[in-house]
Amino acid sequence: MSFNPDPVTLINLAFCIVIVVVSWWWNSRTGSRTPLYIGLAFGLFGISHLFVLFNLNKPLELAYIFMRIAAYALVTIGLFFIAIEVVKRKKAEEELLEANENLRTANEQLIRSGEDLKTNLEELQKKREELLESEKKFRSVFETFIDIYYQTDMDGIILMVSPSCKKMSGWEPDELTGTNARELFP
Repeated sequence: MSFNPDPVTLINLAFCIVIVVVSWWWNSRTGSRTPLYIGLAFGLFGISHLFVLFNLNKPLELAYIFMRIAAYALVTIGLFFIAIEVVKRKKAEEELLEANENLRTANEQLIRSGEDLKTNLEELQKKREELLESEKKFRSVFETFIDIYYQTDMDGIILMVSPSCKKMSGWEPDELTGTNARELFP
């Protein structure tokens, strides 16, 4: 067993060692077993390079060939699993994009609903101010009536009486509220 310091084989061996280390690191970072196939394949390639460096590739030719075939098979398996992961990630990306689009649409609907709500609130506030102004006018007119004004329900029960009632009849408006108007007329 003699050492053959072939520079190309040494570079290939160094490259194989780097790939094994990167594959191990990749596995520890992602939890994916796929890089282990690639790392194992390049580990076998590295061993086959050692066979060449120590001139064992001829005496152990069958083991050398088997090791290279196994390494290529492992690379193929690793590439297959990488392809599966790429497809899964692509599908997940598409689902994420769809979910993002749905969220964007929902957000736009919320913005429109918020704008509609703001418009409705402004209209409601305007109507409330108009109602308060109308109530103020009504109250002013109601309190300055010279004649007696009263309001009843369908059964004749007095709901409201103008303040002028006191001057004209001597009764307080509160005294008449709740009584039946038919009882006041002969």
